[in-house]
Amino acid sequence: ATATGGTITVHASQVQLNNGANITATSSGVGNAGTITVTAEENIVLLGRSSIVSAAEGEGNGGLVSLTAPSIEMHGNSNIVTSTSGLGKAGDIELQGNQVNLTTESFVTARTQAKGHGGNITIRGLTGEGSRAIDVTLSDNSQLVSETTGQLLGEGDAGSILVETARLNLSGGSLFNTASVFSTGAAGNITVNATDSLTISGHGTQLFSASE
Repeated sequence: ATATGGTITVHASQVQLNNGANITATSSGVGNAGTITVTAEENIVLLGRSSIVSAAEGEGNGGLVSLTAPSIEMHGNSNIVTSTSGLGKAGDIELQGNQVNLTTESFVTARTQAKGHGGNITIRGLTGEGSRAIDVTLSDNSQLVSETTGQLLGEGDAGSILVETARLNLSGGSLFNTASVFSTGAAGNITVNATDSLTISGHGTQLFSASE
């Protein structure tokens, strides 16, 4: 299939995904996966293993996943994922808000398992490029992950993580991870611009970029 996947756009006062709910855009051929855009006037909340996924499984690129709201929250093993297992690049992930909170093993992941490059993860302010969030918090083993993996096909570089905020707080084993794991691709960069404070606390809490 060469057609591009359709765009998924959600706009509401409040958006909540709960109990394993998901929004998914995939591509399994030459065409690109569609873009997922979620915008809320008040908050976006993912709960209870809910997920937003854009995956490219062929030659096409993964789609952008963009969330914009004053408050973005992820709880209870919720996930936002872009991935590629083919030649295409994984989609980028953008979280734009004043308060961004990940807790209880919630993940934001941009991964490549093949020749395509991993996607970039960006957290910034409500008005997009050039703006800063007020508070970004990761706790209870939550993670931002952009990695390249795979012993046979893993050749693509991992993407980068960029966080623009006034305050960043990592605790309880949470981490930023841009790693190359059993892959010839390069690990990605981690950039944190925190104008007020950066707090990292608890065993295993870290910013991690490595080639293994």
